[in-house]
Amino acid sequence: MILAAKRAFGNRVNAGWHYYIWFVLVMRLVVPYISTDGPDIDHMLIFLVWMAGAAVMVLYSVIYNICFWSKVKDGKTFTEQGIIELLENCKERMGVSVSVSIIKTSGIGIPAVFGVTRPWLLMPEKILASLDQKKLKYVILHELAHLKRKDILLNWFFYLLEIIYWFNPFVWLAFHRMRADRELACDETVLARLDRNGARMYGHTILDMAELISSGVGYAGIAGLAESRSQIADRISMISRFGERSRKASVVSIIVTILGRNTQILSLQGKRSSIRVDISL
Repeated sequence: MILAAKRAFGNRVNAGWHYYIWFVLVMRLVVPYISTDGPDIDHMLIFLVWMAGAAVMVLYSVIYNICFWSKVKDGKTFTEQGIIELLENCKERMGVSVSVSIIKTSGIGIPAVFGVTRPWLLMPEKILASLDQKKLKYVILHELAHLKRKDILLNWFFYLLEIIYWFNPFVWLAFHRMRADRELACDETVLARLDRNGARMYGHTILDMAELISSGVGYAGIAGLAESRSQIADRISMISRFGERSRKASVVSIIVTILGRNTQILSLQGKRSSIRVDISL
């Protein structure tokens, strides 16, 4: 039903709508339908099988997250004054008041936010070395959008539902699609705060990130810039359509960029990669 609605409305509604419609599924999972009819089955056996599957999921998550934490815990706090001032300016623009530290790390391949009360903005060393401050600004704005939208808390909740419904592949597929729509909604949140030139530069930065990112993150307390390279083409398409009536110059500029780099985009579309449970911070 949700996929049919998304297909029917298509580009006639914004990215936020495409993301929030998934909450219909979330509500359905939180209040499951319980049938009183049906064959006489061994409910205890079913419960034990479910418990075993859930326990495996939890154990895997604990091990995975311990490994992730060991990779990023020794990251160094970025103290360069220019970057700190850039972060504060971005926080003001996004309306984020919580204290945020930029952590330089080699533990992950994409920028991501981590933590709830005192979040870290995890920046791969490769990204910091490759982007100038102008483009780094757009990366920071995107990550702060995750904080503003409370995506990390929501990710933990969604992950809990995935554990509960571990046996249902359609739930896993739905949350995978939901996370992709979340990135588009974050892009939209940032674009709403940019002028025409800023929207164009944001699109350029997303394209540049396609060449730099390695892989998504699977930690439930993180929300990153992209789950995989394969999402980049969809996001650029959305950026090119954003505010197309009032931002025609921005649209034309971004479309020219896409046409000029169509070989790269086609290559990215051919590299579909699977994604484990994630979350933003």
